[in-house]
Amino acid sequence: MSVTSHATKFAAPATNATGQIPLVGLSLAEMQDALAVHGLPKFRAKPGSRWISQRGLPDFERMANLPKDMRVMLAEKYSVERPTVANEQRSEDGTIKWLLKLSDGQMVETVFIPEAKRGTLCVSSQVGCTLTCKFCHTGTQPLVRNLGANEILQQIMHARDVLEEWPKTGEKQSEDREVTNIVMMGMGEPLYNYDNVSKALKICMDQEGLSISKRRITLSTSGVVPQVVQCGEELNVNLAVSLHAPN
Repeated sequence: MSVTSHATKFAAPATNATGQIPLVGLSLAEMQDALAVHGLPKFRAKPGSRWISQRGLPDFERMANLPKDMRVMLAEKYSVERPTVANEQRSEDGTIKWLLKLSDGQMVETVFIPEAKRGTLCVSSQVGCTLTCKFCHTGTQPLVRNLGANEILQQIMHARDVLEEWPKTGEKQSEDREVTNIVMMGMGEPLYNYDNVSKALKICMDQEGLSISKRRITLSTSGVVPQVVQCGEELNVNLAVSLHAPN
């Protein structure tokens, strides 16, 4: 099988610290274009995407239905990495807070909150924030940068790793998950990073992606116009608006 380079419209996202391109955060169409760069047929993208998004495999060698030389090439040039854990705190009620270290050394927080009938994962969208909401500690930190779609999704995949929610080989994805709800309520203002947040949530909602219903996804915002309207029209997820008053 040829892995020679061919011209394509694929625009690679930023590489990680080892020079690899993250496949987490690519849509199926983008993954097809990424494979076309190396002369690989587009039909290989769907099983690869399923191994990543639906099985949660953290390495290419275990993607058994992909040709061996393709797996070798993917391992050399691409990544399905997770963030590393800088700190983990667990509460008696089952709440878990992770301080996650990204590939460039920046840190974000992700929090899992279990309840009787659901489990909510609070996901960050930025490192730091430009806003100064009085109820939020992130507002005391300067904005460093936006997170890429891959870094937003990596937080969800990390939580599924820890909670062991990926189906085993030969099994279907169970509907009985601990992480049932996603809330964009971590560090940052999601609508100031709309393009990356939108892309990540579309992959979350895609049946070929993480397969999380839009009814179980909430985006929390301080009220950024006109992105609030754009979010409703394009994503149609739940919206939570933080209201401030002088008292």
